[in-house]
Amino acid sequence: NNNNNNNTNKKRIMKNARYYEGFIQHVNENDHNMTSQVLHPGRTSSGPMIKLLLETKSMPHAEGAGCSIVDVGSGCGNFARGIKDAFPFSSVCGIEIQKELVESSRADHGHKVTFIAGAAESELHRCVNATHILATTKNFETKTIDHIVNVAASLPLLTHLVINESRLCTTMCKVRIKSCCVFEPIETRSISTHWGNTGLDFTVYRRRTRWTENPYGHVPRGEDTARAFAERALCNDKRIHSTHHR
Repeated sequence: NNNNNNNTNKKRIMKNARYYEGFIQHVNENDHNMTSQVLHPGRTSSGPMIKLLLETKSMPHAEGAGCSIVDVGSGCGNFARGIKDAFPFSSVCGIEIQKELVESSRADHGHKVTFIAGAAESELHRCVNATHILATTKNFETKTIDHIVNVAASLPLLTHLVINESRLCTTMCKVRIKSCCVFEPIETRSISTHWGNTGLDFTVYRRRTRWTENPYGHVPRGEDTARAFAERALCNDKRIHSTHHR
């Protein structure tokens, strides 16, 4: 009986070992596949994004004159290069945390686009001349998204933000104030990727007013802040309107 029990236990152990080995291999393969999707450079197509920027009139000039565009999470640089080719009179910069991708980007596209090695948290605020920020990935952590939004709210010349967030304010702001604290959403559109028949939803925002009280810090979100910004924007609109009609 003891021998039978031992043999049964050995078989069970071997079966479990094969199961866990297969399970671990399956997990590792999935992890590798997920990583290759998440970190694979140039996944977002520049063509549909260019079309979105033009159709929403987010670019003041068809060829990008006077615009400084920052691509956050630029990967291998293909997307940033596509933006530069579409708007040749603009200045385009890519920020990428993976140094090897930055090196290959500089080798392939550095004659037209500037690439910075580093995280958005440490580099984005240095782009003081930025007029447009394009955060063209779905894989940023929440803290990174918050930082991008806060810097975009604070930069002196910024006019538009494109990001994979359909709401930058609280529901209360939307219901009671009918507007976001800082950014006004223009359009949300699915932008195709190079994964096949897939797309990522990105929203184009127009910055209504600049957040100056706390540069590069946290922008408090809520009804009071939304109301203050709405009133300020209304005053600015009235002032501009009265100036034009004098």
